Amino acid sequence: MSHVQKIFEEIRRRSIWQVLGLYVAGSWVVLQVADVFVQQLFLPGWVFRGALVLLAIGLPILLATSFLQGSRTHARLGDVGEEDRDAGASDAGPNSVLTGLFTWRRALSAGVAAFALLGLGTGGYLASRAFGIGPAATLVDVGLIESQGRVLVADFDSPTGDSALAHLASEALRIDLSQSSVVRVADPLQIAEALGRTGRPRDAVLDVDLATELAVREGIEAVVAGEVSVVGGRPIITAELVSAGDGAVLVTRRETAGREDEFVEAIDRLSAALRERIGDQVGSIRADPPLERATTSSLEALRLFTQATRMIDFEARNEQAIPLLEEAVRVDTSFALAWRKLARAQENIGYPLRIRLPAYTRAFELRDRLTTRERLLAEATYHDGVTRDWEQALVAYEAMLELDPDDYYALNNGSQHLLRLGQPARAEEWASRAIAVEPRNRFSYQALAAAQVRQGKFDEAARTFEAMATVLPDVPNFEILGAQLAYARGDYDEAERRLREFRDADPSIPTGHTWLERLARLRGRLAEAERYATDSRAAQEARGAVRYPIGTLAVRLANLDAVVRQDPAAAARRLDRAIGQEPVRLHEPGQSFFSLVRLYGAAGRSEEARTYLEATIDNTPPDRLNETAVMEAEVRILWGEGRNDEALDLARRAEGVPCVDLCWLTARSYFRAGQADSAISYMERAVTMPWLGGEGEDAWYRPLFYERLGRLHDDRGDLEKAAEYYARFAELWAGADEELQPRVRAVQTRLEEILAERG
Repeated sequence: MSHVQKIFEEIRRRSIWQVLGLYVAGSWVVLQVADVFVQQLFLPGWVFRGALVLLAIGLPILLATSFLQGSRTHARLGDVGEEDRDAGASDAGPNSVLTGLFTWRRALSAGVAAFALLGLGTGGYLASRAFGIGPAATLVDVGLIESQGRVLVADFDSPTGDSALAHLASEALRIDLSQSSVVRVADPLQIAEALGRTGRPRDAVLDVDLATELAVREGIEAVVAGEVSVVGGRPIITAELVSAGDGAVLVTRRETAGREDEFVEAIDRLSAALRERIGDQVGSIRADPPLERATTSSLEALRLFTQATRMIDFEARNEQAIPLLEEAVRVDTSFALAWRKLARAQENIGYPLRIRLPAYTRAFELRDRLTTRERLLAEATYHDGVTRDWEQALVAYEAMLELDPDDYYALNNGSQHLLRLGQPARAEEWASRAIAVEPRNRFSYQALAAAQVRQGKFDEAARTFEAMATVLPDVPNFEILGAQLAYARGDYDEAERRLREFRDADPSIPTGHTWLERLARLRGRLAEAERYATDSRAAQEARGAVRYPIGTLAVRLANLDAVVRQDPAAAARRLDRAIGQEPVRLHEPGQSFFSLVRLYGAAGRSEEARTYLEATIDNTPPDRLNETAVMEAEVRILWGEGRNDEALDLARRAEGVPCVDLCWLTARSYFRAGQADSAISYMERAVTMPWLGGEGEDAWYRPLFYERLGRLHDDRGDLEKAAEYYARFAELWAGADEELQPRVRAVQTRLEEILAERG
């Protein structure tokens, strides 16, 4: 007897209940194997469902076969009488026909054939998908969508008037589609800017017609449009992918939510169907977090988030969006995306770190609940704003670029971190790529020029500014950039010539006077700097500028005393005279006194300094207090009190630990703490690194650092370095005012002595 016959005989011997038990056990094994194949081979869900259907169809066939063949077996074994057997043998009725039809051989053969057909269909699907032909071919396979092409999600319509659900659908679908590894979703901020360029409001309703127009203008391949209807309390969501070029509908999908609270799940299914048809691998779709986890299970929280997101991205109404986001995270405390959006809105309007910290931190803690890009953004912004660890932030931006090499946010922000980390060549590459993605953002041009200047590529930086002028002809005060570039070259005469031309063209613009003041200050021409400061202040007052408590001019001149003349006591006396003429009202809402704190603190008058610092903190709303400015002011107080080690720790916290950029405050703190090696390292970095400067710290401290570096190297016996910095100082202040010439002559005398010693 063959093995097959033995199997048939064994089955015949079993009761119907035994056969049913065996079938159920076998079905469980088959379904487990099918599930493994679906998961491991990334097969479509219909493979598992097909196996389930075949097993369900086979169950009644199995039961019928077991019953009929069991009766026949009993008859054959003599369980019925002779008369009955004769009657049964002569009975040619329906029971005989059924018994002949439902045989074990036929049942098993049909089952094998059915699963073979399922396997053949699955193999055909795999082949179709692999070769990009047939029904399983994706839009990318057949060339209707380019891999890594961009799609724009339009505002969904609502024929039944449920606009809130329509907004939810478009925002939720945009979030879920952003997980695609095949297409890139157009950033809402870029779409808002594109709307502005067409003369339309940034918050214009982005229906399918307007979305298609923008897509054509911006080089976006396709538009995702759709509608949400509510029928009998059940939301029905329809989405279609439309080619921007010819308006052809490439794919349409529809999902129905059983109840409104199942809305997010329906969007998730809809997005998965769209992504699979476009070209995403089934496995990658399944690996992504479900939309409910990546957003929220609360429809109310999602409503609030969607409303706030539109305010931020399209209307720039960050302040009005913040309460909505705060309510969203109150409704769902694990809504990671809302926490990250809240931190971003707070950052956009200048909230200090103390206010932003909870949102940054909570988003970072919940980052595993975010989509991949949003998770990386949460990590980057956390290290940007909280730890100030530029290296870890850069790791996150690099990972974002692995997902999408044209991610503008990562390219633009990452280029700035690369500059901070002393990698100007990579910063140049990233900034160039950012411009290629978004050529109408001036910050990328400035980042590119800064990276080129850091490498000494001044001609390339000039061409970058020319390209920016071509694309963005309305950049304000563009002429200043040419002066900045001349400043970076060290060609101060050319910088001054350009600045004078700018000032003379329109003396009512304070910027021209201010920059001339900085340049005169840098070169030790203090009387000239005071004159420019006076002109700048007059231009500001003519424009209705907000007046400083004791006058900006008095503070500027006091800073000249403290920093350039190296006489902080004289600076404090100048302030005393100004305050005597115009008493300060300490407790005036919104009034800050950071300049007074720094000047009085450095002069050793810590009591007055702390009084003004406390008043500043009391006058300033917590969400507006600049905590970095507070730390920098406290550093000066500690200097004046001789607590230089504490000042150093605080300075390093204010500028970032470790400080890897210019680090003016940290350099001075190392000098005051008596740590000569570190002071030399930080000072040399500040004065030898080319940068697009002229503003801020450089014009104040470059001459001072030259002078100090000469003395520090001189004290160490490194006469070659000492001579180098003495010469730079003497050259920079060659035309300085007579009151500063004693310092210049002292340096020149020592320089001549060194040159004589070295022959």
